[in-house]
Amino acid sequence: MSNLDLVTVQVPVKHNVLVLGHSFVARLGNDVSRIPSLRPDFEIDQAVVHCLGFRGGVVGHLIEDTSGKLHHELHSFRPEMVILQIGGNDIDNKQNYHPQVYMESVKHFITKLQTVYQVQKVVLCEIFPRRKVRQTDVDFYNEEKDMLNRELDAHYSVRHASPGVVFWYHRGGITSSEGYFDKHGVHLNDEGTKRFYFSIRRAIGSIYPEW
Repeated sequence: MSNLDLVTVQVPVKHNVLVLGHSFVARLGNDVSRIPSLRPDFEIDQAVVHCLGFRGGVVGHLIEDTSGKLHHELHSFRPEMVILQIGGNDIDNKQNYHPQVYMESVKHFITKLQTVYQVQKVVLCEIFPRRKVRQTDVDFYNEEKDMLNRELDAHYSVRHASPGVVFWYHRGGITSSEGYFDKHGVHLNDEGTKRFYFSIRRAIGSIYPEW
């Protein structure tokens, strides 16, 4: 009979986080491997982070999910938290943009994440500004962006009305300086991408500070 004591080693639990949205997220998913100072795990040892971005994506695409790609990711990965970056392409869609419809669609999609896929925490990120647009006017786009950010922030600030959902204003001055955008005025340059990465990391940490 052995006199050795049985030692139980507790393996740390990994928490699944999905960063979801339009082309900013698609680019970020590539850039975390391309830019040396960034890491695919967002430097959070307790989390597994996936990025799923749809180029040209609008909130309606996420709801309809005609390709089934989003359903597959949510069903197989089963994220505890979703970081949602959406809205810019919705505003810059002259024929189909209606602010009230957009806000109700966002709320509907978040409810779907919570009820159908049992996502525990949703972080809705502010809509980014643009220096150039494709279908609408720059001033109109940025005025609508400010209005939607204010309205959705006010809605989700009432925690008892929307438990498990927070609105996130990006840190690091990323949305207030043109110097973080590329020459086309829509997407982020490398410095902007780094700030986006660290803002997402802080958003995760704000919900789960123990991570």
